[in-house]
Amino acid sequence: MSTIVFIVYPAPSHHNATLKLARRLQANGHHVVYVVHEAFREWIEAQQFACYVLRKKVLPSPFKKHLHRQDHQRAFIADFKEGTFFDDMVDELKPDLILLDFPFLPYAVFLQRFGVAIISLQTMVCLQKDRLIPPVNQTTVPKSTWWSYLRIEASWLAYFLTRWLTDRQQEYRYGESETSLLRKAVAQSAHFTTADIDTNVYLHYGLTTYPQLQFSPREFDFPRANQHNLHYLGSVVDLSRQEPVAARYSNNVVALLADLEAKKRANPAHQVVFCSLGANNHLHYAGCPAFFAKLITVFEAMPHTDLVLAVGVKTPLDQFRVRTANIHLFAAVPQLEVLPLASLMITHGGMNSLTECIYFGVPVVVYPLSTDLDQKGNAARAVYHGLGVQGNIRRDGTAQIASRTAQVLGNPAFRERIAHMGQAVRDSTDFETGVQFIESRLPANTNTLLAADAIPQSGTP
Repeated sequence: MSTIVFIVYPAPSHHNATLKLARRLQANGHHVVYVVHEAFREWIEAQQFACYVLRKKVLPSPFKKHLHRQDHQRAFIADFKEGTFFDDMVDELKPDLILLDFPFLPYAVFLQRFGVAIISLQTMVCLQKDRLIPPVNQTTVPKSTWWSYLRIEASWLAYFLTRWLTDRQQEYRYGESETSLLRKAVAQSAHFTTADIDTNVYLHYGLTTYPQLQFSPREFDFPRANQHNLHYLGSVVDLSRQEPVAARYSNNVVALLADLEAKKRANPAHQVVFCSLGANNHLHYAGCPAFFAKLITVFEAMPHTDLVLAVGVKTPLDQFRVRTANIHLFAAVPQLEVLPLASLMITHGGMNSLTECIYFGVPVVVYPLSTDLDQKGNAARAVYHGLGVQGNIRRDGTAQIASRTAQVLGNPAFRERIAHMGQAVRDSTDFETGVQFIESRLPANTNTLLAADAIPQSGTP
C-alpha cells in the first residue's frame, strides 16, 4: 500500500475539486492523507480521509491581495528561507507521492530532497501563458484577429510588468521577493536549475520539473496549444461529498429541498434560480450584501420563480428583508443537492461552482468578484462557449440583473449547450487516464517514472 499525501490550498473549493480523485485512489488500496490546518480537520475526516494537522499555518505563495499584509509577507519569507516547513510531516507519514496544490509548488524545492515523487495540482483553469489566450483576470473573449492577438499580448505584458514591480516592492520592504527567494533556493538545490522555473504563468510560478494535474475540464477552456506534462482529469465532481453540518441543516434547508423537488415533479418547467457567490465572497468584494438586496428586489417581481440565495456565513441574514414566499435566504446550502433542481445559477465564477454547473447542465449568470483571481477569465469562457452571460456586480442595478436572468431563463440554447458540455465531460476518459498516470509515478513503477514519455499524455490525442 502506497501513502499518497494531498497538500491543498486551504479553501473549500480547492478541497472539493480533489475529493473524487482522493476517493478513487483510496478505493484502489492507497493510504490517502490530507495535510490540513486545524480548521479543515473535521470536514476532511467527514469525507472519510485521514488528516495530518500542521503545527502552524502553512502560507502559500503570496499574490497581489496579500501585499498589504506585512505579517503574511514576513512569515512566508521566514518559512521559505528555513526550508523545513514540511519536514516533520514527511518524517511521520513517509509519503510515496505528494500531490501539491499549485500555490504551494515553490515548497517542492525543499520537498525534493526527500526523494518523494511530486505532482502539481491545478484547480483553476490552466494558468500557463498561451499567445492566443488572455490572463485569467481578463474578461476578454479571444477572437481570430490580429487586434485580438495584440490585446492579449498587451494584457500579458501588463501582468508581467506588474509582477516585476511587485518584486521590486517586496525587495524594498522585506529585502526579498518571491522571485529572489525561489531563485536562491533553486540555486542551492542539487535537483533544479533556474531554467526549471516557469515564469510564463499567471498568479504563481511553476516548476517545469513536475507534471500537472488539471482539475478543470478541458472542454471549458479556450482552444489551447497542448502543454507538455499537463494531464486533465475530466469529470471531478464528487457526488458523495459530505457538506458541512451548517450548510446541510441550517434554516430548514432539508424542508426547502423537499418542497422544491415536489414542485419540479408536479411541473418540470417550474423555474428555480440558485445564487451563491462563494463561501468567501466577503474577502473579494465588500458590496455583495448590496447585490443580494438588489437580487431580492428582482425576484419579488417574479413570484412564480423560486430563488435560493446563499449569502455566505459571514453575512448576517437579518440585514435583508424578504417579503415574498418564493425567496429562500440562507447562510449556506448543500450545493450538490440544490443544483439538480436549478434552472439557473447566479455565480461569482469560481471554477468549482462552474464545474458542478457543467456536470448538472445548469446555465449561469456570472458576476465575478475578484480582480486578481480566475473569476473574470472563467466568465469569459462561459460566454465563449454559450453557457451563460456575464454581469458587472459593481455596476448592474436591478434592471440589468433582471434582464440577464431573463435572457438565460428564456433561451433554452444556454441549457442545451451546457448540458452537451456536461455530457462530453462525463463521457471523457480523462479521469481514468489521470488515475493511471498518478499510479505510474509511485515507487513500484520506477521504470515508468523515469520514462514519463511512455505514459499517454491526457493533453494530447
